[in-house]
Amino acid sequence: MKTNNTWGLITFLTASICIGTTTFASEAEPDSKTFLSKAIQLLPVEKRYDYHKKLSKGPIHRLRRDPKAQPTSKEMSIPDTGWKVLVHAKSGPVVQYASNDLRDYLKISMKVSVELESKLSLKNWAEQKNVIIAGTPDQLPGMGKALKGPKDYEIRVTPNRIIVCGFDERGVMYGLFNLEARMSLREGPYLPHNLKTVRHSLYQTRMVLSWLGWMEWPDSYLSHMAHDGYDAIFASVYANPTDVRVDSTELYSLLLQRIKRQNPARVKDLIKRAAKFGIKVYTPILYRITDEPDSEEILRKIVRDIVTKFPEIHGHILLTEGFYYDNWASHGGKDKKKWAREWAKGVAIVVEECHKVNPDIEVLPWEYNIDFRPQNADIKRYFITQLPKDTIPLVTWENGKSFKIDGFQGFLR
Repeated sequence: MKTNNTWGLITFLTASICIGTTTFASEAEPDSKTFLSKAIQLLPVEKRYDYHKKLSKGPIHRLRRDPKAQPTSKEMSIPDTGWKVLVHAKSGPVVQYASNDLRDYLKISMKVSVELESKLSLKNWAEQKNVIIAGTPDQLPGMGKALKGPKDYEIRVTPNRIIVCGFDERGVMYGLFNLEARMSLREGPYLPHNLKTVRHSLYQTRMVLSWLGWMEWPDSYLSHMAHDGYDAIFASVYANPTDVRVDSTELYSLLLQRIKRQNPARVKDLIKRAAKFGIKVYTPILYRITDEPDSEEILRKIVRDIVTKFPEIHGHILLTEGFYYDNWASHGGKDKKKWAREWAKGVAIVVEECHKVNPDIEVLPWEYNIDFRPQNADIKRYFITQLPKDTIPLVTWENGKSFKIDGFQGFLR
């Protein structure tokens, strides 16, 4: 079992809420009606699905420059014209996307016009002036010595030069996004004139589900996610990427087969589009493990088919809602340990078949439906100890916010 705890943060995004503040004439805590009356005066009413439209079709950048802002004596300023963004001519799609995005950001948000240029060599980066140069350590000799892993980046600023060096192309992208964030906070195209900073990625993967709907991943949404630091998506929970289905009379299997039909071509398109934003794609593998003699071989065939037809998929999440043993609800039965052992055997088969094709494919068993309450920690621990090596367990936990109402106890995950 992989123990690299930097794999990190699996964030399944459901909603983002911004709450404003206001003041009241009375120091006493207002009631809900008073609060609502004040809030309506100050906050615009958002129509249904407006936020969805913003994510799926809205612009990435907006005006952020304060016309009254001026650089201090300790800051450099990018002038309205005369600078350029320089990248290596053989840069991949992620750097191409990020450099174009920076140009758009400067034009729309800062009212600064820069040219975008590419060269076959960036070795003389230290001699360049009036330029933002973005590349990797092999393209920028002398830069990036402190970078340790994927997504790390280094930024150096002088009065007439800005250098962004990324450990890899995603590091370059996040470094350029950091420049955008700094200027947005400053409300002007100003940076400390002697800035030297190295940023290390805290998490190997930050993943989301789509809030927009089944397999809804428009480019605008992907770009928003990249700017917000998400670098992976789970697409999608209730169907195999090949849309293969297994005949079954078990109730949960029948329900799954009625939910959605996957379009393999759509998955291919998503993988291709997500890659230019530096976003990895994870998919489920759905299968009902049984005690029938041919169950194992059918599972092996399904896995081989998926990893062969979709070699670009970064990893597979084995969620107990869809990848399960015998009867989906039986994990809550009397013999949870047997359910755990048989489920783990299925996980081991997936790992074996995936790694025959590509040892770097990540397999992430997620015991989502296994009891997460503190008083049942032993059964959760047992489940995790059954998992095979070379997997990355996803653990659903109770976060301490338990509550009691009218004799019933509830838990938040």
